[in-house]
Amino acid sequence: MAIADAQLVGWDSKFYYNYWMPYTAIRGAATDGNAETIADMNWESAEITPPIPDYPSTHSALGNAAATVLTHFFGSHSSFSVTSTTAFPTGAIRSFSSFMQAADENADSRVRAGIHFRFACDAGQLLGNKVGKWTLENQLKRLH
Repeated sequence: MAIADAQLVGWDSKFYYNYWMPYTAIRGAATDGNAETIADMNWESAEITPPIPDYPSTHSALGNAAATVLTHFFGSHSSFSVTSTTAFPTGAIRSFSSFMQAADENADSRVRAGIHFRFACDAGQLLGNKVGKWTLENQLKRLH
C-alpha cells in the first residue's frame, strides 16, 4: 500500500513541479536565463534518462515508503543481503544493516547514474517517509 501510494503522489508531484532532469538541464543550460551556466551538448548520463520530470524522485519515494513500513514491523537493525542484477559486476551481493540504509543507497544510485539531481532524491525520500508513516497510521493501524 505504501509503495502504491508513493507512486501516485510522486507522479502527481512530478507533473505539478515539472522540473527538468539533469540530461535536459545540462544540455539546455544555455536556455536557463543564467549567463554563468554553459550547455554541454555531449553530456550523457550513466543510465538512460527517462522522458519524465525530475522532481521529486519517485524511485526514492518508493524506497523510503517501503523502508518506513518495514522498519516499523522488523526494527531498525534488520540486516539483509540481496543479489543485484544491475550492479557491477552483475550478480553482486549487496548487504545492508537496515531498510533505511538500503533506501539511502537506492536514492543515491539515481544521482550516481545521472538520472536525478540530489535535491530531487532528498525530496523523494522525505515524501516516502511521509507516505510510509501515513500508511502505518491510517491503513495498517490495526497491525501495529
